[in-house]
Amino acid sequence: MKILPIAILFSLLLLSCTKETIKPGLPADELFEISKNAFEKRKYGRAIDGFKKLVFEHPGSELIDKAQFYLAESYLNARDYENAVVEYRFLIQNFTESPYLDDAHYKLGLTYYKASPAYYLDQKR
Repeated sequence: MKILPIAILFSLLLLSCTKETIKPGLPADELFEISKNAFEKRKYGRAIDGFKKLVFEHPGSELIDKAQFYLAESYLNARDYENAVVEYRFLIQNFTESPYLDDAHYKLGLTYYKASPAYYLDQKR
């Protein structure tokens, strides 16, 4: 009889570990809001998934440059500097009229700085 409560508890624990997914087919503005909320809650993995989905599913949206910027920001905040560089460069090259362009240039430099090794690791003496 003690096995049943343990089995129920174990199954509840397993269910709580499942990854929340973003519903497919959401409009661009809803997808952006969900992703931005995740970004603000520092759930960068979920934010990255949402912003990527928006960029690929709604390429003609008026939110595309904003989503691209927040995608790069999410990578930067998650300390995934290589992907942050890729996303900032994509924004700079493809959205030349974006209001996020100046910030993207600055953040690209900041990302390179954060990705660089510490000065004391230099082998010159």
